[in-house]
Amino acid sequence: MSHVTINLDRNALERLALQAKLRADEGNPLGLYVDESEPRIADYAKGVEVGDWLPSNNAAIKLIQCLEAIRDLYHQWDLLVLAGTNGTITKRHFKPIPIAIHSLAQGIQSIYGEIQQSHQTNWPKKLRTAFARRSRKFNERIGSGKHSVFKVLRNKLAAHIDPETIIEGELWSDFDFHVFLPALRHCIRDLRFLMSQDIYQWTRYNGYSNLFSIMSVDGTLVDILIENGEVTQMEKVTFTKSPRHAVATEVNELVRRMNTLVQKSQTVAKKSHRDGAKPK
Repeated sequence: MSHVTINLDRNALERLALQAKLRADEGNPLGLYVDESEPRIADYAKGVEVGDWLPSNNAAIKLIQCLEAIRDLYHQWDLLVLAGTNGTITKRHFKPIPIAIHSLAQGIQSIYGEIQQSHQTNWPKKLRTAFARRSRKFNERIGSGKHSVFKVLRNKLAAHIDPETIIEGELWSDFDFHVFLPALRHCIRDLRFLMSQDIYQWTRYNGYSNLFSIMSVDGTLVDILIENGEVTQMEKVTFTKSPRHAVATEVNELVRRMNTLVQKSQTVAKKSHRDGAKPK
């Protein structure tokens, strides 16, 4: 099951609205429901299940790219904590982390680009300028300046094995998860900002081939009947939480795990310092 994109033009929306009005006049009004359950975004590594939310426009697809990178970081964080608990942690445990952070940064950059290309038609010039400045600063913080060591380590030691890492071996001395924290913090901050934009559209997989559950307006899920590739009528409207809440929950969980790992590393460092300070 892949993401579904259905474009409802003005004529289609007007036709659906008229049909809903006629049904109401005939004593058969459109069903209105409330669903208070927490949204669950599909985990593609496990497979799509009935009730899972899927992206249905470019902005949502790019947001899910970011979520996939966050889930990869979950996995790596758990392995680091486990290795730290067992006392088996080495620098090689950190190698996948800059790759996932880089993927997250790329997803964020693509959301910035999507908004600038497709969602700023009615924005005032001052707001567009401020948004462009924010996007530019994010690129600078992730790709250059004092955080450039992150990109160097990702390119030469994690995603690829550069010959100089074998000949000289100096980059390994910089390979520690604390090096990646500034870049990850920038990613989380800008991702939260971008998630506040009301530009994301979704579908909820219901298992039917001719009934599509679409959220084009945040918080409002519309079930639409499709016949021969054409939209025929609205079946019901459900007021429910946007999948953006699910993304925010997973971002918050990543922050929690990151803080836990930082605290554990600080505890280990303090203990090592005390042990090293003991007289022989």
